[in-house]
Amino acid sequence: MLTRLFPLHQVNNRALPSRLLACKLVLSTTLALYQLALLVLWVLDSETRTRPSVASAAINFVVGFEAPFLSYFEQVRSIKSSSVLTVFLLLSILLDLPQTRTLYLQHDKNAVAALLSAIIGLKLVLLLLEVQNKRSYLRNTYKILGREPTSGILNRSLFGI
Repeated sequence: MLTRLFPLHQVNNRALPSRLLACKLVLSTTLALYQLALLVLWVLDSETRTRPSVASAAINFVVGFEAPFLSYFEQVRSIKSSSVLTVFLLLSILLDLPQTRTLYLQHDKNAVAALLSAIIGLKLVLLLLEVQNKRSYLRNTYKILGREPTSGILNRSLFGI
């Protein structure tokens, strides 16, 4: 994600601030805080803690910490939704589902499972916000662009736009 931030940092703003941006920033910051809470829960759970679970939670926290920054720059300085965030959110949701199911089946992991469920819910809402078309938020010079250049990876893949 960091490699995507540097090119976006050098580009002028192409979209106007919006409620969509505010929602995405609040939710992505909340996601980062939930990821931190999950990391703390895994570290404090000395009975069933494993090195991969702590390492995975730490990596997810680092990525979650970067998400609000990338979301901001992609929303304001790009004409289409973020391909990096869309793919990350989609894949991480799909990979978190089996882990959550397994944690619910282990009855002593309810706090971790509940927090992971909340994280999946946040990721799903963020994914839905991320795939929104930004044409109405673009500056006037970019509003004249067609549907294809302003459509994100999911819209182009699924709907052929």
